[in-house]
Amino acid sequence: MNSAWLAGFVDGEGCIGLSPVPYGGWQVRIIITNTSEDILKQIHSQYGGTMSARQYKPNWKPCRQLTLCSRKAIVLLRDIYPFLVLKRPQANIAFEFQSLLGKGERIPITVVQKKQVLADKLHRLNKKGVGN
Repeated sequence: MNSAWLAGFVDGEGCIGLSPVPYGGWQVRIIITNTSEDILKQIHSQYGGTMSARQYKPNWKPCRQLTLCSRKAIVLLRDIYPFLVLKRPQANIAFEFQSLLGKGERIPITVVQKKQVLADKLHRLNKKGVGN
């Protein structure tokens, strides 16, 4: 799959954000939603992740979601980053957030605070509606 094409697809159909994890932290997450199961299966075969089905409204066509978390999300972002346009700010925050993750040791409060600032930035970037 061409990285430039995939970047455009993620720009239009994807969401780069954070999701909570059971131990109280956060992880980078990419969700790509589309009605074409075949396209999402191609991305899934290359990057992994979890596929699920969604029916948002009864009269809408069913859609599929591909969710990539943590390292899998970062691998995808690294591949498409040079070609991202709309989601580049979110990708930058995702990279910075991932760089702050600890390796099992206690995380200093300053790092926890920095992670919260990044989470807040991503939330604002992804907010729907007027005045973003």
